[in-house]
Amino acid sequence: MKKLNYLIVLCLLTFVTGCHSVYTTHPIGNPPLKISAEKWDGTWINNDGSIVLKVTDPEKGHLIAALIESKQDDLKLEKFDIELRGTNDFIFINFKAKNKKENVLYVWGKIKKKEREIIIWGPNVEKFRELVKKGKLPGKIKNKDVYLDTLKDEHLKFITSEENALLFDLNNPGVFFRLTK
Repeated sequence: MKKLNYLIVLCLLTFVTGCHSVYTTHPIGNPPLKISAEKWDGTWINNDGSIVLKVTDPEKGHLIAALIESKQDDLKLEKFDIELRGTNDFIFINFKAKNKKENVLYVWGKIKKKEREIIIWGPNVEKFRELVKKGKLPGKIKNKDVYLDTLKDEHLKFITSEENALLFDLNNPGVFFRLTK
């Protein structure tokens, strides 16, 4: 299967193929970001494909993302629940998914939205693994995956500080351009 470079498909692949990621049991960031359908709804494209976004609760920053995945001779619709949360001019995107035991987990990243462009950076798994090992962030490591425990305000400040920008995969952002509303 062609490896796609954007976070939404990475979320799917994480649960299907076992790629490593940084998970939480709750959305990261405070408070929920208020959004409008006018600015978010529509079809967004990049070189590897497209997604459709639909705002479901503008007061809580909730959206649904849908994409069509091509598998051999078939097409499969994949949907993701998304929650946007803001902390200190830093917006987190949280994708809700279930693991094999049907526990709710979130795969998350940093997002920046411009008028007709969205940029998403996923967490640098290796950096977060090191921070958990050193006790700087609460959590545990299982099979190279990082599972963060509840983050306090001081942890969020640490993650969102400019000096810690390398906690995100800056070399491989997912960049989407709005095609339609």
